[in-house]
Amino acid sequence: MNIMDEKGPDLGPGYRGDSLHGQQLLRDLAIVNERTLRELGPLPPGGVPVQAKRKPNRPHPPASVAVQDDEMTPLQRIMTTSTLVAGALSACGEAHSPGKLAEPTHASAATASAPTAPTPSPTPTLSAPETASAAPTKPVADEATVETERGPPIPSATLRKQVLALLDNLQTLEDMERTHLEPIFKVRMVKNPRVRDGHEYFGITTEGWTYRISVTKLYALSEPPTITIALNNGVEPWTDQKPTYCTMDFEELANDIVALGYERAATRSTFGNKPSWGFGRDVPANRTGFSMSVYLYYLDEGSDSERACVDWFKVDGGPRRE
Repeated sequence: MNIMDEKGPDLGPGYRGDSLHGQQLLRDLAIVNERTLRELGPLPPGGVPVQAKRKPNRPHPPASVAVQDDEMTPLQRIMTTSTLVAGALSACGEAHSPGKLAEPTHASAATASAPTAPTPSPTPTLSAPETASAAPTKPVADEATVETERGPPIPSATLRKQVLALLDNLQTLEDMERTHLEPIFKVRMVKNPRVRDGHEYFGITTEGWTYRISVTKLYALSEPPTITIALNNGVEPWTDQKPTYCTMDFEELANDIVALGYERAATRSTFGNKPSWGFGRDVPANRTGFSMSVYLYYLDEGSDSERACVDWFKVDGGPRRE
């Protein structure tokens, strides 16, 4: 069955639309984090120290009204309200009596004018040092403490072979899981704290440019993950910078992908200003299909020497439609 058409691979009813925007944001965030780490250096061991918050030392209310509202019974609420109202009325009456100046009414006089219900002892308030010892601060996980150091440099030709090995080994949906990618790329992926279920690895090539491999569940946890391999071409995101080097030559790589049994789309696709080519392969024995989108950038665009280079890969899989 031919799963390719002009719109790209067709993976059946369970296949979702292209999530280019979300993946582009993750790629840009990885570039910004990498640049910040390069300019400011890594965090100290254990992450940024957490400062304990001191409780302000506010004056306490009189004992007669120190009972918390949620600790009072309905009768206590009624009696306390009556006490405060009686005190206010008494003060107003004395202030308006002819020939008599108003005098401040103390809480003891107000409470004596009306019966009150027994008041529980106020809850003792601990000082700042006592509070710190009684309720130790729970350490807060800092996203910045996640391992972001680059792995050992490898030649870009080695990374290219690993990408082709991944495509060649995709036979079932389980082959898209992190445990399958780690031995192929010979890395250990770490948890990505910015997504619900995702792992990633940051690497660098001997040519000096960096890359990121991620396995992320963009949809339901029961569905297969999306594999993304982003190559940093040195261009700052959301700028008009032009790349000056080529990460991987696309046409040579496309021929190798087709040689693995993938069918190339008839036409190039464009999402926003991102051109891409789609590839797809069915595995009838497992009733499974895989698609790969290769997003591009161009050196010397518009000239006779124009050269297409790989920006990033996105691999999806799903059940094969009969």
